Amino acid sequence: MPFIILILSFIIIIKSADLFIDAASDLGYYLGISPLIVGLTVVAFGTSAPEASVNIIASLQNKGDISIGNIVGSNIINIGIVIGITALIFTIKAEWSAIRIDIPFAFLSSIIFVFLALDGLSNKDGFILAILFFIYLNYLWLTSKSSYKKNVDTKKQDINLRNIIFYLLVGIVGIAFAGHLIVEASVKIAILFGFSEAFIGLTAISFGTSLPELVTCLMACYKKNASIAIGNMIGSNIFNILLVLSISSIISPIPFNPQLTIDLVFMTILTLFLFIFAYTNKKISRIEGFLLVISYFIYFSFIYIRR
Repeated sequence: MPFIILILSFIIIIKSADLFIDAASDLGYYLGISPLIVGLTVVAFGTSAPEASVNIIASLQNKGDISIGNIVGSNIINIGIVIGITALIFTIKAEWSAIRIDIPFAFLSSIIFVFLALDGLSNKDGFILAILFFIYLNYLWLTSKSSYKKNVDTKKQDINLRNIIFYLLVGIVGIAFAGHLIVEASVKIAILFGFSEAFIGLTAISFGTSLPELVTCLMACYKKNASIAIGNMIGSNIFNILLVLSISSIISPIPFNPQLTIDLVFMTILTLFLFIFAYTNKKISRIEGFLLVISYFIYFSFIYIRR
C-alpha cells in the first residue's frame, strides 16, 4: 500500500502545483508585483506547508531528530536536487534583487540556525527566529510596495480575483495533502529497511516535503516563470528556518543531536555555493546544476554510510 499511495500522491501533487503556479502568476499580475516577490511569499508559503505540518506534529511528539532533520534535509534537497535538476533541464535566470538580498539572507539565516541549534533550539531561540522572519517579511512588503506601479500589466483586466483565490487554495490544499501522504508512505517504506529517525528525517521525509518545491520549480520554468522558481526555492528555505522552526521550537524546545552538525554545515556551504553560482553569471547554468546534483549525491552517500 505505501508504494501505491506514493504513486497516487505524486499525481495529485503535480496537478496541484500546476494549478498553484498559474494562480500565483495571475496574482502577481493582479497585484502588480514581480514574479520574484510572488515566489518568495505566496508560492514559498504554499510549498512549505508540508514541512510546517510535519514539524508541528514532530514537536508535539518530542521527535527532535525529525524536526531538525526535516528542515536541514529539505533545505539541502531544495538546493542540491530542486535547483540542481531544474537548472539541468532549463537553466535558471536569477534576478539581481534575489542575488543581492534574498540568497544572502538565506545564507545568513542558515548561519544563525547553526549557532542556535548547536545547544538545542529553546523557546527563546524560536522567538529570535520569528523576529528575523518578520523583519524579512517587512522587507518583502516594502519591496512589493515600491514595485507596484513598475509591474502593471494589461493582463490584469482579464483576471478574476475570486478564481485566483480559489485555485490558490485548491493548489495549497492539494500540495499539503499529497505532501502529507508522501511523508507517511516514505516513512513506512524507510522503516521497512530499518533506518534511524535522523536518517528518515534527512532523506525520506525531507524529500517528501521538498517534492512540492521540485514540481513547482519545474512547472514554473516550463511556463517561462523562472523568477517564481528561484523565488520559491529561496523563500522556502528561509520560511523553513525562520517560520517553521520558530513555531516548532516555541511549541516545544528541540534537543540537538550532535550527529547532525555536519549536515548543518553542509546546508550552509551549499547555500553559499548557490550564491556564488547565481552571482557569477546571473543564472544557474546546466553545469552548475549538475555540480549541485553531484554534491547532493556525495552528501547522500555520506549519510547513508553514517546511518
